[in-house]
Amino acid sequence: MLLRLIAGRLVQMLAILGVVSVIVHALIYFAPGTVVDNILGSRPVSEDVRLALMAKYNLDKSLPEQYFAWASNVLKGDLGQSVRSGEDVAKLILNRMPLTLELGVMAFLMVMVTAIPLGVLAALHPGTVADRGVTVLTTVGVSSPGFVTGIVLIYLLSSELGLFPLYGAGAPGIDRLYHLVLPAAALAFASLAIIANLTRVGVSRAMDSDWIEFERSRGHSRFRLVLHALRAAMVPVVTASGLILGLFITGAVLIEETFALPGAGRLFVDSVSFQDTPVVQSFVLVFAALIVLANLMSDIAMWVVDPAFRARWETK
Repeated sequence: MLLRLIAGRLVQMLAILGVVSVIVHALIYFAPGTVVDNILGSRPVSEDVRLALMAKYNLDKSLPEQYFAWASNVLKGDLGQSVRSGEDVAKLILNRMPLTLELGVMAFLMVMVTAIPLGVLAALHPGTVADRGVTVLTTVGVSSPGFVTGIVLIYLLSSELGLFPLYGAGAPGIDRLYHLVLPAAALAFASLAIIANLTRVGVSRAMDSDWIEFERSRGHSRFRLVLHALRAAMVPVVTASGLILGLFITGAVLIEETFALPGAGRLFVDSVSFQDTPVVQSFVLVFAALIVLANLMSDIAMWVVDPAFRARWETK
C-alpha cells in the first residue's frame, strides 16, 4: 500500500509539472516586452538583426510551437542555455540550488526543534506566563513577513551586537551554517508560530480526552501521558510540516535578497526581470517538483503516525 501511495503521488507530480509548465510559459509569452528587447536595450539595430534574434530564441513562432519545442528538449534532458549568461541551465541550477536547499532544511529543523517543545509547554501550563508567551510569539510570528523579520535580526544581532555576519553565504562547512543562522531564523519565524499553535491545541485536547484519563487511572507517569498526547497531536503537525518544507524551499527568494545570498531564489528573481525564459521555466519546474516531493514525504510520515490514514489507503 505504501508503494501504491508513492506511485500515485509521483503520477500526480508529473501531471502538476505539465500544468505548471504550460501556465508559466503562457505568462512569459504574454508579459510585456521580450528577451530580445532586454538584450538589445536602447541600441539601434537593423530589422534583420532583430529578426535573427527572434528566430534564435523561437520568438518568431506561435505560443504552442514555442512550448512544444521547449518541452521536447526538456524530455531529452536538455534544459537549454541561459539567454542572459549563455551558461547551461542545468549547471546553473546545480550551482545555485544547494544553498537554497540548505537554507530551507535548516529553517525546517529550527521550526521542529523549537516549535513542538513550545507548544507542549503552553498546553501543559494553560493560562500561565508560558502559555501567554507562546500565544504572543505565535501572533507576532504569523503577522511578520520573513524579510521584515530578517531586517530586524540583521539590525539587532548583526549590526548592533555583532553576533552574526551581515550578509553572504560564507565558506562551505561550519562557516556556511554560521552565515545561514539568521536567514534560516527569519524564514522559520512565521512557520514556528503555526507549528507551535498546532502542537499546543493538539496536546491540550488530547490531555483532556477520555483515553488519557483512562491511561492516567492506570498509573502511567505524567511524562508517558504527555508522549501519548504528543503522538496524537502529531497528525496535524505532520500534515502542515510537508507544506511548510515546500514553502521554505520556494519562499527563500525574499530571504536570499535580504541577506544577499547567492542562491536559487536570487537567480530566479534576476531571470524573471530579464525574461530569461529557459531559466525561469526550469526553476519553476524544479520548485514545483520539490513542493510535491515535500508533500510526498509528509504523506509517508502520515502513513507512519496515523493509523486512520493507513486504513483509508488500504480500502482504496
